[in-house]
Amino acid sequence: MKAPRKDVVIFLGIFVVLFVGKILMTPNPLKNLQTGNGKTAPAKNEDPRYQEGLRLFYEQRCMQCHTFYGSGGVKGPDLTFVRDNLKKRLATYEDYIQQLQSVYPEESKKLDSLLQKILKAKDMERVELWLSEHLKNPTFDNPETQMPIFGFTDEKISALVFFLLHHADP
Repeated sequence: MKAPRKDVVIFLGIFVVLFVGKILMTPNPLKNLQTGNGKTAPAKNEDPRYQEGLRLFYEQRCMQCHTFYGSGGVKGPDLTFVRDNLKKRLATYEDYIQQLQSVYPEESKKLDSLLQKILKAKDMERVELWLSEHLKNPTFDNPETQMPIFGFTDEKISALVFFLLHHADP
């Protein structure tokens, strides 16, 4: 059996060192986040739900699909202003539900009580409820979503919701 060529072994060694170094040296992308107007996003919120949500957001690699303060993926919606965007979107949620029921009658029948519960909620309560349900089951009101079901516990969902809705608080 021939010994591996010395140049190949050296190349692979350098590649491994650089690759592992890159992984270890990659900073947390949530540190020193910049808002669209150049201001740094609030990095500190002492609420344990915020801290846990921040940890989960990073640990679950949400930014692989979602943009957050100008960084991340584009497969899913931008989460920088998720609170304001959801408030606007959910203000016309009744119209959306009617469309959903006409396109997916069987699926929406199964979820009717949940959809009605969300419709009865007002303002931020509606946003929190919808976001919680979306993190629990992203297809609950959009059977064609690409977001996977992560199987989060209620505690993790609560922390993620708190973080997503409060990361931009002054």
